[in-house]
Amino acid sequence: MEHGGHGTNYGKGGEGATDVQTQAMQNHQRTRKHKRAMRRQATATAIAEGQLRMEDLAKTHTVQSERVTALLETLLFICQSDAPIEMWVQLVRHLSKRRMAFRS
Repeated sequence: MEHGGHGTNYGKGGEGATDVQTQAMQNHQRTRKHKRAMRRQATATAIAEGQLRMEDLAKTHTVQSERVTALLETLLFICQSDAPIEMWVQLVRHLSKRRMAFRS
């Protein structure tokens, strides 16, 4: 029996995910849920102990939503006006720079 290749289940005729793959996915999802819960708990603890204020937390979310609003307004403006292609190019450049900054 042949092994490997992309997209094959090690030559099993491709009858879907194996038990091992299903188990791995469930473990992965459980880990993600757990990490999220731990972050929430850490935030709640920090607030309770006075190390983090609710206002500070709200500020970060507000900043993000303001950025999103600004981006949507820009997109709407570009779409509604006969904006030159250069505006799209600038916007895409700006966004790709920001995305790279987030990844580092």
